[in-house]
Amino acid sequence: MTKTDIHLSDGTTPAHFVLVYKKSLLTVGRQEKLEYYIWSLTKKGVIVEADKFSANKNVVFVKLHAPSKIVARYADAFDFDLVCRNAETKRKYQDCCRIFTTPLTRPNPLDEVYRRASVTVSGGVPETATRAESIWVLVEIMNKTRFGQRPSEYGIYKLLKEKVFIDSYPLHDGPYEWTDNGHLNDRQLLARYWGSFKCLYKIQPIHQIERYYGPEYAFYFACYGFYVKMLIPAAVISVLCVTFGLVTLKMQRINTPSEEICYSKMIICPTCHFHTCKFERLSASCFFSYLTYLFNNPATVAMSCMISFWSTAFMEFWQRNQASLMLRWNLMSIEVDTTARPQFAEKASYNVYSEITGKLEPMIALNKIIYAYVLTTSTMILLVLVMISAFFGVMIYKVSMSYLILEFDIPAIKDYNQMIASFTGAMISACLIQALTTGFKKLAMWLTNIEYHRTQSQFDYSFIYKNYALSFVNNYSSVFYIAFFKGKFFTHPGDLQHRSYFGGLKSDVCSPTGCIADLSINLMVILSANIFGRMVFTAIFPYIYTRVNAMVKRVYDYDQLPPYEQQYLQPPTKEYFLVDEYMKMVIQYGFVVFFIAGFPLAPAMALVSNIFDLRIHAYRLSRCFRRPIPKRVAGIGAWFGILQAITYAGVVTNVFYMMSMRLW
Repeated sequence: MTKTDIHLSDGTTPAHFVLVYKKSLLTVGRQEKLEYYIWSLTKKGVIVEADKFSANKNVVFVKLHAPSKIVARYADAFDFDLVCRNAETKRKYQDCCRIFTTPLTRPNPLDEVYRRASVTVSGGVPETATRAESIWVLVEIMNKTRFGQRPSEYGIYKLLKEKVFIDSYPLHDGPYEWTDNGHLNDRQLLARYWGSFKCLYKIQPIHQIERYYGPEYAFYFACYGFYVKMLIPAAVISVLCVTFGLVTLKMQRINTPSEEICYSKMIICPTCHFHTCKFERLSASCFFSYLTYLFNNPATVAMSCMISFWSTAFMEFWQRNQASLMLRWNLMSIEVDTTARPQFAEKASYNVYSEITGKLEPMIALNKIIYAYVLTTSTMILLVLVMISAFFGVMIYKVSMSYLILEFDIPAIKDYNQMIASFTGAMISACLIQALTTGFKKLAMWLTNIEYHRTQSQFDYSFIYKNYALSFVNNYSSVFYIAFFKGKFFTHPGDLQHRSYFGGLKSDVCSPTGCIADLSINLMVILSANIFGRMVFTAIFPYIYTRVNAMVKRVYDYDQLPPYEQQYLQPPTKEYFLVDEYMKMVIQYGFVVFFIAGFPLAPAMALVSNIFDLRIHAYRLSRCFRRPIPKRVAGIGAWFGILQAITYAGVVTNVFYMMSMRLW
């Protein structure tokens, strides 16, 4: 077998899925369950073949293949429409300028790529089930296959939980490296014409993504790509707004407040309440006045109104685009799955006869459900309070830092004490956000598992909402504080009682030019950290994970391993792999929509970073990660409601913010 083959031993039958187990972990009970499960799969027509790991004979790979006849038979049983049976699914390509297209988005019958992968490139109807469809059907078979005599002994999920198998993953179609001769597989096409930085400005091959990864991933990249496209007009408006501020920065007739502040001889009261604090010149706030005008000039109000219309248009157009994709991918008829989750059935207290299904359905006592919701709600409130306290601590740090700079009386930095405190405080906030984010997904999953969700869709929605609620407080706490609360509790200069409230937080006041400069600095630092920190981590994580995993498993020649063994060492695309990706997108969308008046350059920064970030995601998914299990979903699910809520809240936030800053 060559290293480019992913077939069974006959060299022609493709392997669709791999199960992995360790001989040393197989007790007598586990051995019986494994053998019974493999025997049950073969009875259903699945072809099974075992092969030992090249680097460790204790690890065994069980390769699975679902023949076309078996896929067609079970597709009917699972009510799954195969593409090969639906001639109306042939794709229609949009007319676009040739510079933005690739052989996948604008097929040319005279092109060599078209000849070497005619069905994929042309969008034609395949003769049999696609590889992604075979994987989906095979996974459904595995989820319903028994490994024992008891009614509850079925499903690959339980075998993984009981450590009978230590891993499982679907296989890619083949290598991603481009070849000059022979047939081209879908992975090669996607890696070259989608997961490449040469295609930064190219249209995504959404239909090929759907055929290869399934609708779940296709909807994510379609939504992300649509968001990037919609950011273009918003970015142009933001650049024009800041350009207007730069051009008119020194024009006294327009920027009168800055000129009056910079050339003023007025002496103002100290901004802190300590005996060492001295009176200051109003002209010391000259830099802040220019920074405030740069981001808060007459064009800012118009831009805030435009962004409100832009966000509404984004949601409306995406909803239409999503419906169009659902129609093309034959997903309009997908119904909500009402089947009880295996985890729910395990925790069920008793069974009740259902008149709808005509079967006994598992049920859980009402008092247990209420207790679980009270527990998770209380924990969520506690976590939110802990995060708010942490960010209040950052605000107290900024007050203390400003005081310490004045206390040491260093001439070089004394006049910039507020700017230094704002920058360092924003950097601490950004680091705190990144540190807390890593644990939120596990916390949200733990809390959701405590609850008793009957169906998988209910579980998924609850998990996503909890995860977003924690991320919302984590990312926006400091920004909301500066925009709406900073300086609002100040009474009069010299009020020493302020120091006794929350470590001096009530004495946290803005500069004479207002809080806009502080808000702009905070937004710029946090948004930059979220964008560039995410891009760097996203780019290097797969490489580090694969190499470290190879070292742990004592693999010394990774490149010479068979493809299915290489994929065993690569990072997995787990069930909720896309939750992190969606979360990053909606959090960034919130920064763009909520406080555009505080930092107008947010859309431009988001556009530039997302253009690169989109290709980084495509690059690592097509080359560096394991293939995800395809899922049939109708749209982006719970994320649509979250984006809609952000859009509505953004309109209100901008209005209140402009009123708070007296932009009218």
